[in-house]
Amino acid sequence: HFPFEKHGFHPPGTVGALGSALAASIFLSNTVEETAMALGIAASRSSGLAGNIGTMTKATHCGHASRVGLESAFLAKSGVTASVSTLESPSGWGEIFGGDHFDTDIILEGISTLSCFEFPGFAFKKWPAHTAMQIAIQAAIPLHKNNYIPESIQITSPVFKYCNRPFPKDTDDARFSFQYNVALGILDGEINFHSYSNDSLNRESLQSILSRTELNMVPGVPSTFDTMEIGIKLDDGRRSSTDRWPGHWKSRAEQEDHDRKFLSCATQLYPSTKAQELLDQLKTMEDEVSFRSLLAGLENAPSISPL
Repeated sequence: HFPFEKHGFHPPGTVGALGSALAASIFLSNTVEETAMALGIAASRSSGLAGNIGTMTKATHCGHASRVGLESAFLAKSGVTASVSTLESPSGWGEIFGGDHFDTDIILEGISTLSCFEFPGFAFKKWPAHTAMQIAIQAAIPLHKNNYIPESIQITSPVFKYCNRPFPKDTDDARFSFQYNVALGILDGEINFHSYSNDSLNRESLQSILSRTELNMVPGVPSTFDTMEIGIKLDDGRRSSTDRWPGHWKSRAEQEDHDRKFLSCATQLYPSTKAQELLDQLKTMEDEVSFRSLLAGLENAPSISPL
């Protein structure tokens, strides 16, 4: 984790472009020189402002990084040049995005070993919300009881200033609100796509709970996603706390969890039979499915309106 967010940058858009460029260069069998050029090209195309967290644009940072990384690898293979020292040079990627906190040795070690794939490895979002909300939701769901509406909710969390959104203004805002996601878990007992719809957000029962929810962000409490903890206390005395969710580094998701989430997402666009066909193709892609056939299967997706 590099502290780019302290400079107003969102890491998936700034780090992701280089990761994509390196992965695409390996996939395309680029030479060492071409790979260095691809990283230099991608460094100039890295972007992503933390100011867009809580909007649809934030969600495009990963896709943009994937696209420019692949394009950079193709451009480098075709002869386009860039600085081979753009990561560590003055006014380069590290200085601009990392500032005084940037440590060249750490990133070079990471590139050479790729140890992050094993430790801590991959985390998997179970619900369509911010990473910290995964922990908040997991803490809230055990407090659900049929027909129970709490008179007061007290939430204790690390300091995440951009997640203190007591009355989300829209459904994107809601995905980054500790108050909304805790209230949602307690009121409904489950979370799905429609939990972030206008109908869900504007419910009288949920708005009433939000008005009685208090968030206490405690300075000094660990705020990294692999160590943070969320605690909840209700007016009836019940409490719940956790430092993980199904899919967290400490509680790995199973393959069936990945399959279930893919189908949940894909069936928003495709019939269930088509979604299952796409899943089957993806699971055998390394052995027998070509990108052309996969992309052909993705064509003509129907357009949908925001929830």
